[in-house]
Amino acid sequence: MSNLLDTLSHHLRREIIYFFENNTTSNTATLDELISQVEHRVPDEHEHELTVKLVHNHLPKLARAEWLDHDKRTGEIRYHGHEHAERWLRQLSALFSNDSSHCGDID
Repeated sequence: MSNLLDTLSHHLRREIIYFFENNTTSNTATLDELISQVEHRVPDEHEHELTVKLVHNHLPKLARAEWLDHDKRTGEIRYHGHEHAERWLRQLSALFSNDSSHCGDID
């Protein structure tokens, strides 16, 4: 359970999961598609900084937790998710969101 809480503890990781759970019918996306969507939902993050954070921190962490695979060469992200991801995101958002523009901060 602590691995799950650690995975969902950062708002950018929740935004990545939210993207795949709610905004795409495919389990794959490019890094550019993901960044574009997250940037709209988290406007205080600039594209370059967001790219660095996702590529060097949050995508690898989600990959280690086996939520997704990220091919750094092609930029393709293949989402595996978790059977309870959508429910957990909804509950976390309801509990911790001070701003409806993203999934809330608990970190």
